[in-house]
Amino acid sequence: IYGSQLKQIPASSMPALANDNLVLGAKRYIETPGTAGTFSQYLKGNFDELRIWHSTMTGDMLRQNMYARVNPADYDGLVAYYPMDEGYGEQMQDKTLDNNLTMNEVKWITPEGCSFRLTGKHFTHELKREMFERTSADKSYTLSLWFKAKNRHNFPIMASGYGVKNEDNANQKLFIGVRDDNLVISSDTTNIVMNRSYADDQWHQLTFVVDRPANMASAYKI
Repeated sequence: IYGSQLKQIPASSMPALANDNLVLGAKRYIETPGTAGTFSQYLKGNFDELRIWHSTMTGDMLRQNMYARVNPADYDGLVAYYPMDEGYGEQMQDKTLDNNLTMNEVKWITPEGCSFRLTGKHFTHELKREMFERTSADKSYTLSLWFKAKNRHNFPIMASGYGVKNEDNANQKLFIGVRDDNLVISSDTTNIVMNRSYADDQWHQLTFVVDRPANMASAYKI
């Protein structure tokens, strides 16, 4: 068994990744369409090993590599891979399609550069929606990320919106993070809830698998 399964829900209730930009460690609110919007609830903690596939990863595949670096050439559908092991410089490098992110208000953990630390201050690191566009009918995907958070009751890990029903285009927004001290994955009126925040300054791996053909979305936590 790979990790602790939080819950399974219909994949039809979860949005496509190409609907909007995914923001790392912050929430963005757009009051006026076409504007950049405002950011809030900045995470104070660490990220490591962000991986996104345009495919459904099985438990065996995830378990095999959850503690190891991966070679993008070995995996079909790996569209974003940020090991976060540079340890210096101002870019977080994508090892798949070179969609590198310019860093601000973050610090590398040295000497080995095994992760980067978010300071809880103003920063904007976005994975652009264009990264996830595709022509195939199957819109399945897998998100996997190690995170460590410090003493925050509400914070996003990765989000394209608030993930609540009263925001514009609510069924196209995704929120992964901690809300009211619970780890949640939400979109519109659908929620996967783990009754614990994991804001304990310890490393945790969170994986979210959306299998469109099987109409099943599953969340796992290590």
